[in-house]
Amino acid sequence: MTTNRKMMITASVAIATMLFPAFAMADRRPAPRHAPPRVERHDSDRHFWPRFGLAVAATILQPRPAGHYVTVYEQVLVAPAHYETQYQQVLVAAARYETRYTPATYETVYDSMGNRHTVTVPARSEQVLVPAQYETRAVQVYVPAVYETRPVTQWVGY
Repeated sequence: MTTNRKMMITASVAIATMLFPAFAMADRRPAPRHAPPRVERHDSDRHFWPRFGLAVAATILQPRPAGHYVTVYEQVLVAPAHYETQYQQVLVAAARYETRYTPATYETVYDSMGNRHTVTVPARSEQVLVPAQYETRAVQVYVPAVYETRPVTQWVGY
């Protein structure tokens, strides 16, 4: 008797697979975001062995609900808009060359014998580089919101 039950179960599954090959193949799509409705069975079907073959065949042959998957693109907020304090180096005065003029002068010089001499130092001008001047200032800067586009797969039923 046990052999007949096993043969009946195997035969019913094989027939269902041959008649409806699409239902026997695994669904390779990702799980729907909104799951399609499921058909629930009673607890008595699960524990009653003579009906086991029929329960398996009914699960395999169960038609899918009408619908399809749709890829929707959503705008997702990554960072909200805000103000930031940024410290910036600001140029106050640019680098430049200045001409410095030194007028002629008279100097008194003593030699090794102790004699006093008056010497004239001639006037002169020279180019001097004056470096740039910078200042650090705090500035409030507006940073706009950052959005990201993400694909989402959804189940759409009819």
